[in-house]
Amino acid sequence: MNDALTSDSGIWSNGDPNSGTCVFDGKGLHAKATNYYHQCHSSTSASDFTYEVEFEFGTARVAGLLFRCNGGGTGYYVEVGRSGHIWLNYGIDGKNHGPEDLLDVNVPEPDVKAAHKLAVTAVGDVLTVYFDGKKLKSVTDKTLTSGTVSVLTDGGAAPSGASGVGETVFRNARLWTPAT
Repeated sequence: MNDALTSDSGIWSNGDPNSGTCVFDGKGLHAKATNYYHQCHSSTSASDFTYEVEFEFGTARVAGLLFRCNGGGTGYYVEVGRSGHIWLNYGIDGKNHGPEDLLDVNVPEPDVKAAHKLAVTAVGDVLTVYFDGKKLKSVTDKTLTSGTVSVLTDGGAAPSGASGVGETVFRNARLWTPAT
């Protein structure tokens, strides 16, 4: 995959229309959460790969990637918050695997008005996370071995406790497999 995300290439779909929208324009793929959290799914599937996407936070609290997704809320996700908190975890049938994240790191607070790159390399059971071109950490987990890739946005909760609205703009989604 090498998709600028400035027009609909036919491989992306709206996750759940009840939780938000996925809209393309010349600036990128606008993932908008209207009910806390939203995903834009691709039909691109792989086992061993590097998946990288450029994004701007926009009004979102969190932006992220999903990978090795198998439908029904099953897949890994790596998310970066406006505070610089980055975590990697997975869900099975829509439920997080547990209270401990596979990876939990902090980077200096990112400029929320600038473009950033989030990437993950998954080769066998080794998962490596990169932010703005810098390797953060590798972890080992063999729970999921293949699946599709997606992007996500999280509006967070409004001060009143109501579900938040947030939008992230994604550009330049790339997925490549290692040389064999």
